[in-house]
Amino acid sequence: MFEQECFITSLFLLCVFNGFLLHPLVAGVIIPLGSKLSVIDNDRWVSSNGDFALEFLNISDDTELYNVGIRFNSESIPYSQQKVVWVAGDYSQVGNKSYFQLTLEGDLVLFDPLQGGVRWNSGTVNKSVFSAALHDNGNLVLKDRNQNIIWKSFDHQTDTLLPGQTFYPYRELSTRKSPMSLSSPYSLNMNASGHLLLQWFSNITYWRSKNPSASSNLTASLNTSGAFQILDRSSKPVWSVFGEDYNNSVKYRFLKLDVDGNLRLYSWIEASQLWRSVWQAVENQCEVLLIACAHLRELRMANV
Repeated sequence: MFEQECFITSLFLLCVFNGFLLHPLVAGVIIPLGSKLSVIDNDRWVSSNGDFALEFLNISDDTELYNVGIRFNSESIPYSQQKVVWVAGDYSQVGNKSYFQLTLEGDLVLFDPLQGGVRWNSGTVNKSVFSAALHDNGNLVLKDRNQNIIWKSFDHQTDTLLPGQTFYPYRELSTRKSPMSLSSPYSLNMNASGHLLLQWFSNITYWRSKNPSASSNLTASLNTSGAFQILDRSSKPVWSVFGEDYNNSVKYRFLKLDVDGNLRLYSWIEASQLWRSVWQAVENQCEVLLIACAHLRELRMANV
């Protein structure tokens, strides 16, 4: 009787232990080679904490076109407020027969059979990729057998920065392309002198960070407390701006270059169940429009 009880207890503990080991796989922490998402199956990869999900999204006016992207996924945020924070392939849109796969060769591929095949890929074939993971901070990564990161979405920003994401010189945040243009009208860049620049069509600057110039090895980052900062090589801030709720107990934040050309820091307000802008680069939105209009006027005059 005693031996039987011990066997049952041991079996129970073994099941519990295996449950702890297997749970991260169910939650989507480890994404093995060959894993696939499709529009038809409407499946997704989820971070272990449930805060982020990667899936096919319909974010355009055309209900028949889709993007692959990462969005907030927390149960505390209503679906209508689960903002998209990253989109694969420079907003490449695909049809309803498309799929997104981590191939056996270690490449992330966005494939649309109705548009001739591969629409985007991560370029990681033959780079020893062993698996993928969607980290709890919203970073999609490809790793080798030793868990070294080979590729990450944090290095391929679209229009949003998440806390802990580093913004390097010559990288860019850009708004979505308009149907009538081959390029995005607004962008955020960091130049060689370490200044952050908001620009219109990459040549008209309408906002600049006020940090000391001619500094080398600078990067920018948003932290969890609500500060957007430019950091030197020792991670010491040389320029900072702070959200109105800086240091408050806010679980979710993001920095976004909005379609109107302004750079804003957003915080999730639990009480109102809404995102609130707690800082913006250009205080008077009309200044952005005035600069664009003035430049268009100059172009018209030059062509008269």
